[in-house]
Amino acid sequence: MDVTTLWFAVGTAKPDPAIYHRSLEDLAVEPARALFVDDWFENVEAAENVGIRSLLDSTPKALKRWLEQAIGGRLADAAV
Repeated sequence: MDVTTLWFAVGTAKPDPAIYHRSLEDLAVEPARALFVDDWFENVEAAENVGIRSLLDSTPKALKRWLEQAIGGRLADAAV
């Protein structure tokens, strides 16, 4: 399922909590079932305040490492 939450459709943008709530609603998931990745501390902090697990980073390698730790296994290498 592809979901896009557009800031101008919501009328606000990160780090306003409303944008995270709207994304969760659009995805039909609870905050604890979501993962937010961003390279801005303020955005990550705001997502965490809503209850979304968050990762502050900007590299695919770091994200892969984090996901492998989260699932307790290795992910296949993929071209990024």
